[in-house]
Amino acid sequence: MAQQIVLPIKDSNVLKMVQDTLLDSFCSYTKKMDYFYQSIDYMRLEIE
Repeated sequence: MAQQIVLPIKDSNVLKMVQDTLLDSFCSYTKKMDYFYQSIDYMRLEIE
């Protein structure tokens, strides 16, 4: 495997864009997981 070098982001605009993208991705993931767990809870209620 090739070695990868990660350099710091010096441009504050680029850093803000990266932070926003990561936050949006995380929020989207948590919403999907919330929906998934709500669906499981609903299925449990249907079975009982």
